Amino acid sequence: MKKNKKDNIVGSSWMFDFDHVAHVVHVQEAFTPEECERIISYGNTFKNKKGVVVSPNQEVRKSNIVWLGLCEESKWFYERLARIVTDLNNQYFKFDLNGIIEAVQFTHYKHPDGKYKAHLDKIYNGTVRKLSAVVQLTNPNKYLGGELWLHQGPKPMIVEKHQGQLTLFPSYTLHEVTSVTKGERHSLVCWVNGKPFK
Repeated sequence: MKKNKKDNIVGSSWMFDFDHVAHVVHVQEAFTPEECERIISYGNTFKNKKGVVVSPNQEVRKSNIVWLGLCEESKWFYERLARIVTDLNNQYFKFDLNGIIEAVQFTHYKHPDGKYKAHLDKIYNGTVRKLSAVVQLTNPNKYLGGELWLHQGPKPMIVEKHQGQLTLFPSYTLHEVTSVTKGERHSLVCWVNGKPFK
């Protein structure tokens, strides 16, 4: 086989394009520590509920969640998320996106067993999630465990913990949050929707 100028592999009957879509992108200071604490305080004003999964095995996930809809109090972080995700998508993913149409999820993982085992954010027969964004809200000195792992090869990629960091990856990426072994972890999660992949 040979590679042509258009970055394709030419075979006897098929031509294959290289996949240039990024696996993951990080913005370390998407939110300041003060802004993170502000979001945590806001999320804690609501009654949370147990996070569930569409699976007979409910041991997959142990966390509490609050859906933070778009309103006057949340508008500022919705706008921040939309701007950052749009910029990153234009640079690294180039997906055809419609926007953030689902409410943002405020997630709380607590010692001793707060976790979310390996899963995809992609929904079958539902809205088309193309990108997943996770914002680390809690100061990493306040908890142990609770690591975000992205499974994109033989070994998981362990995302570094930085308060205010936004991690963006395709929603079809297998990922998990390991068990919190001390303290508690808060995060902000949003999904960016678009037209179905072709």
